[in-house]
Amino acid sequence: MESRSPNPTSTPEGHSKGLNCVVYFTGSNKQYLIAGSDDQTAKTLEGHTHNVAAVCVHPELPMIITGSEDRT
Repeated sequence: MESRSPNPTSTPEGHSKGLNCVVYFTGSNKQYLIAGSDDQTAKTLEGHTHNVAAVCVHPELPMIITGSEDRT
C-alpha cells in the first residue's frame, strides 16, 4: 500500500539557487523530472543567461521547452 506523507522522500540536487518550476514526464520507458531554477539552468539543460521560469514537455515529440527571464 502506498504511504501518503507530507514529508519528502527525496530532494532535488544540482541547483545552486531556488527552484521555480518542476515538470514530470515519461519517455522511452524512463521517468524524468526537470527543474527550472534561478541559477539560470533547467536541469538537464543549460544555456540560459537569466532565471528559468517555465519548463514543459511536448506531449508527442521528444522535446523539452523552457522559458527564461532572458527572453529565450
